Amino acid sequence: MKQITLIIFFVLCVFATHGNAAEQPDVPAQARPNQDAPNVILIYIDDLGFGDIGCFGCEDIPTPHIDRLAAEGVQCTASYITNPPCCPSRCSMIMGQYGQRFGKYGMSRGLPIPEDRPTLAKFLSDNGYVTGQIGKWDIGTKLQRPLQVGFTEIAKTPPKKKYTKQEIAKLPKAMQQIAAKKSGSKYFCVNEAGETMWLTDYDGDSMTDFVKRHKEEPFFLYWSPEAVHSPSVEAPERLMARTTAKGNRRKLAGAIVAVDDQVGKLINALNQQGLRENTLVIFTSDNGANGSEGGSSAPYTGGKGNGTQKEGWVRVPTIFSMPGTLPQGKQHDGLIANFDFYSTIASLVGQPIPQHCDGVDLFPYLQGEQTSDAHEYLHWLNNEPGDAVRRHLIAVRWKDWRLYKKYDKDPWQLFDLKSDPREEQDVAAKHPKIVKQMAAKHAAWATTLAPLGEIPEIKTTAPKLSTGHGWASANQQEIKDQIKPKKVEISYSMLGYRNTLVFYTFEKQQSVLVMKIDNQDETFPVTSVVYQFNNNTTKEGLKNWINNQHSDARYPDVPQPILTKKLPKGFCKITSSKQMGTHDNPGPVPGKFTEYGVTFSVKARDIGKNIQLPAFTDTVKVYVQDK
Repeated sequence: MKQITLIIFFVLCVFATHGNAAEQPDVPAQARPNQDAPNVILIYIDDLGFGDIGCFGCEDIPTPHIDRLAAEGVQCTASYITNPPCCPSRCSMIMGQYGQRFGKYGMSRGLPIPEDRPTLAKFLSDNGYVTGQIGKWDIGTKLQRPLQVGFTEIAKTPPKKKYTKQEIAKLPKAMQQIAAKKSGSKYFCVNEAGETMWLTDYDGDSMTDFVKRHKEEPFFLYWSPEAVHSPSVEAPERLMARTTAKGNRRKLAGAIVAVDDQVGKLINALNQQGLRENTLVIFTSDNGANGSEGGSSAPYTGGKGNGTQKEGWVRVPTIFSMPGTLPQGKQHDGLIANFDFYSTIASLVGQPIPQHCDGVDLFPYLQGEQTSDAHEYLHWLNNEPGDAVRRHLIAVRWKDWRLYKKYDKDPWQLFDLKSDPREEQDVAAKHPKIVKQMAAKHAAWATTLAPLGEIPEIKTTAPKLSTGHGWASANQQEIKDQIKPKKVEISYSMLGYRNTLVFYTFEKQQSVLVMKIDNQDETFPVTSVVYQFNNNTTKEGLKNWINNQHSDARYPDVPQPILTKKLPKGFCKITSSKQMGTHDNPGPVPGKFTEYGVTFSVKARDIGKNIQLPAFTDTVKVYVQDK
């Protein structure tokens, strides 16, 4: 059991006097001038092609909500996946660097992501964010599930619909084989009420639930749906009928329409909660279109499957939308990559970009402050010996040029994508200097990479997958001691009419939680800050540090915190307040004070840096000076 000590003090001018440490804002120098910490939502669609949504030129699949994101943001026309497909794409994105930096040169499913540098989720969690994940994972080893690498909440996977023999017999032949699988349907699930739902619709409800529950605290939500990965044969007629797509593409079109519907749900939820302008929404795909499903890479060619040496496999539709911060209705044609998301988000939340990141902050480019490309060159090196032959790719992008070959032994091919987007005319022989220049850049880049990684044999029991309904939480797994604090000492000063200070010490974690209650507002708003100290800090040292935060009597040589973290508004909520009586002020300030019993609840939270706070409720006395 964690030992918690509670001390409460009332002070006349809290935090303004004595250079109080508790008043120091937890705002790094690079923070953007936002009134609140910005939220981030990253939507990572599976196998969505460059030519499969309206704002990128698609005419047979209506996507009004995704198009609205583009109209209210910046549409990126040269956005790349440097580590295709699915698994490596996600690993590169979540780490913010080329996958080859940690030995991933192909699919390498089961290769661990590094643990000596934070994932994007861990980085944000350590900086006070609630981090949520919905949908497909496909990252790292089976021991590196979302809750193990920085996500604080994940949506549980709902039960799949199981077709009866009678239902299977009535299905088209194309669906019968899918429906007969013991695992059940791919895209139909069963919700908590026992009703059958399209999985993408279920995900959208989970997204809006997450936004509503965390509207009062900064959050990062990562939605990576199964959609629109093959097979899409289960797509219901109600979705397909909304498109004009023909043939095999009609099934895929229905699946894309469902994705668009969820984007609409999300935008509405953000608007309803007043969060739209303070939330960055990034919409993208993990790799290019699946041609076997009728996916389109237009105006480019290629994609997942047989077109993996072409531009369409790695060039994906990407949108950044944050009204009021980013321009609206703008098109950005500069080279960017999915590993830029990490760096951009880090800068947006006011933190330095971690040194391991290959990406850059894209905001100056999206806002038009920088007119050059974010990256002069982008590189590909998919040459894992055991990977599928079709996925081998060596390539470079520079300006309008694309240089590529399949194997080291092959000659380079060069294409001008501006004049030849379908890559039909190899002009390497006409431009030997450009070939030499780009090849040299690729060779130099390759010398900076890690050797090919080995997929480990894992005998340890993996964390159980979260199935069912609702959410699984890192706090549920890691914070077992849901205990109520014990009040060891309470001290009141009748001069404390402005603020009330509440101190909780967590001696085993060498940390102090400080909560400041505003007595001037009848709703008693609370701000919370946690401080962490060195392991050698004594109990007496913590007590003296607390004393110096409220008292004129100063203890010399008190320990100083090694970490200060301001917690989000939703961390502590006032649940009730009750008037207890009135008192004369015995001090030099004349007047009467009304005593309130204020009850609050604190959420369990993994702060990071080995600080885990349990959930608890408590009641404190607050004195308000009568006006």
